[in-house]
Amino acid sequence: MRYIFLLVILILSSCAPLKKQITCEEKFYHILKKNSEEVRPFKISGTIFTGGVFFLFTGKFEKDKKISIFTPLGQKVVSVKYRTNREVCVLLKDKENCGIDTDILSEYIKTDIPFSLEDLLTGRFYIPEDSRYRCKKDHIIVNTGRYTIKFKGLKPEEVFYKNFSARYRYESGKIRSIFILKDDEEIIKIYIKSVRWL
Repeated sequence: MRYIFLLVILILSSCAPLKKQITCEEKFYHILKKNSEEVRPFKISGTIFTGGVFFLFTGKFEKDKKISIFTPLGQKVVSVKYRTNREVCVLLKDKENCGIDTDILSEYIKTDIPFSLEDLLTGRFYIPEDSRYRCKKDHIIVNTGRYTIKFKGLKPEEVFYKNFSARYRYESGKIRSIFILKDDEEIIKIYIKSVRWL
């Protein structure tokens, strides 16, 4: 009897636990959870190439979110302050000019894009809970109604809107570059030089 008891313990302890396969639904809810988490405050800087011209940018993402765009010689082109997810205000000497971020930015960098600069730089796009999704190999593709976002893990790899797309490249798990295409032709390249957590 004692040997049978030891044999049972030996058999049970030698069995390796099976790794649970994560369902597509669980992957989707992990993405929703990650997107709803508060973004840790950070400063960011980099370059934007568009239409043969390049700009420098700096951003500060804390309670008040602000992005400034400069010429290569350091002359400020525009500073925008985010009021809500889609509304920004251009900071002028004596007033603020407010509107939808994509409209305001296209006025200053002379390139129309359907993506919020904040969404692009943080890699977080609004995803409603009732979004449609499907899994394909190691990706999950989420249709938000506005965008179709292709995730690998919890990170966006590509974002599609009509004939526009944004493609992400990562280095050591951090966004390093974002390429924006219109009709499969690159119109904007964003390179992130540094991210510093506050």
